[in-house]
Amino acid sequence: MTNIEITWYLRRAIDDIRNVEEKVRNKEDANILRDIRAKLHKLRVKYDLLKS
Repeated sequence: MTNIEITWYLRRAIDDIRNVEEKVRNKEDANILRDIRAKLHKLRVKYDLLKS
């Protein structure tokens, strides 16, 4: 898997979670999704820093 593919998959996952998060009515579930999205974002940032 190339660097571009890894970055693309991470960004796609973050966007997909954000879309589901907006549709979830249960606040507790939305908070869990928000936490997962934040962790994926941190992972993407760290990966971007490592590959540069």
